[in-house]
Amino acid sequence: MSELPSSGGLDPYPATDAPPSPTPLSVMSQFDDFMDRVGLPRRSREYDLEVEVSATVRVTLTATSEEEAADALTRDDVWAVLGEDNITWDVCEVYAD
Repeated sequence: MSELPSSGGLDPYPATDAPPSPTPLSVMSQFDDFMDRVGLPRRSREYDLEVEVSATVRVTLTATSEEEAADALTRDDVWAVLGEDNITWDVCEVYAD
């Protein structure tokens, strides 16, 4: 078995002189920056958004009494009103994968 040449007891690559190891996030950020510089679109990725929703809507139903109207109300009735583009929302948090 051959021996490696001696470095005189000195580590040729001391940890303090070594460049930091790139993290996957830093490599991808560099890639995105490169894509911007050459005029190409940045990569897309999935984000999970935490959205706080609070809505008050008015649903019109035909019934013979208030109780009958309340009992007749369905999820589809509410969703139909919500689908009229009359709501707003706030994003509370965004989480990247």
